Amino acid sequence: MRGREHMQRFWSALRARFDERGATMVEYALIIGLIGIIAIPGLAVFGPALHDNFINSAQALDPEDDWEAFDKDDCMNGGWQDLTEQGGAGFNNQGLCISYANNP
Repeated sequence: MRGREHMQRFWSALRARFDERGATMVEYALIIGLIGIIAIPGLAVFGPALHDNFINSAQALDPEDDWEAFDKDDCMNGGWQDLTEQGGAGFNNQGLCISYANNP
């Protein structure tokens, strides 16, 4: 019976040695710290470009943006590709652009 008690103590000590329940919080803290070490300089480098992209996107989506009227001559020679309706939708072809310019 004495040998069995020694084996149980040995396995209990071995399990306790490799029990990682408390280590997970430390691991998460290290991961968050490493992400911060990488993210802060990355934002310092790429932050202004990201800011400009967000501002440009917001301005492109602004429904109150100034819209300039155009006539059918503006639709010619591929000009229809750069023009939009007042709602902001583009044209699929030159004919639609001319039709819209004639009947806004």
